[in-house]
Amino acid sequence: MRRVSEDTENKTTMGFVYKNLNGEIVPIPPDVKPNWRISAYAAILSENRQKILAVKSDLHEKYFLPGGGIESDESLEDGLRRECLEEAHCSIELLDPQPFFFRESYFCDTFFNPVGDYWHAISSAFFAKKGSQSVSIIPESPEKIIDITWLTIDSHLPDQFHHFYQPMIEAILKRLNGS
Repeated sequence: MRRVSEDTENKTTMGFVYKNLNGEIVPIPPDVKPNWRISAYAAILSENRQKILAVKSDLHEKYFLPGGGIESDESLEDGLRRECLEEAHCSIELLDPQPFFFRESYFCDTFFNPVGDYWHAISSAFFAKKGSQSVSIIPESPEKIIDITWLTIDSHLPDQFHHFYQPMIEAILKRLNGS
């Protein structure tokens, strides 16, 4: 958990640092109560585990892992499967039912609300592979997907991802390198 020091003007009512999607610290208005967001992401690996499936939308210049917010009536796995259909246009099979990454974060999202929605997020990430199930109907995604590609897993991988995903990517590199 990151906390703002007492002498920082960005101190929030709860004492947590909120960042916008560009990674910049934003103050939270004192009358705003953050929403909770539970999310899951998939590190979809190639068969030889040398590549990872990455997605790019029209909202960002860098790639992201497929995944996102879990609906209140979904399990983590069901929500992750839905998100992968929406964003990566594929079904998945989890390689391990336990997440390899777990994080608590705070962010301000202006995608749906120009004033900003403040979120207290719990994020998890799972290793997966592309599923064998054919996908005939792809659900609508709230963002326009402009690229789905396999990226080589190497030391340059974190630089290709949006800053939010970099800790997940670093965890992937550590896990796959056995450290």
